[in-house]
Amino acid sequence: MTATILPPELVQAFKPDYIAPLVLALCSDKIPENPTNGLYEVGSGWVGRTRWQRSGGVGFPLDVKLEPEEVLKNFAKIVDFEDGRADNPEKTSSSIEKVMANLGNRRGASKV
Repeated sequence: MTATILPPELVQAFKPDYIAPLVLALCSDKIPENPTNGLYEVGSGWVGRTRWQRSGGVGFPLDVKLEPEEVLKNFAKIVDFEDGRADNPEKTSSSIEKVMANLGNRRGASKV
């Protein structure tokens, strides 16, 4: 599909030949650590594990209508990865922990 828009050397670099070895290694019982739940990037002879990182975020009370202005007022904290609250969820269940923890957040309660 990309052969008509990419230079030939790039088309060759993105061949399945460079992806299949990672897939086979992940299926092997010889891989040194459990690859389950891993997210990997692979292409043109480069392979790496990727991870999500989530900022500490801001929990807004659910009994108060959330307005864009409130998001803007808290945006610096929403995107702050350096305040010591950032984490790296590796499982689907971990990815929604903070959302689920905010379910009890009501006006006057401490923010999550």
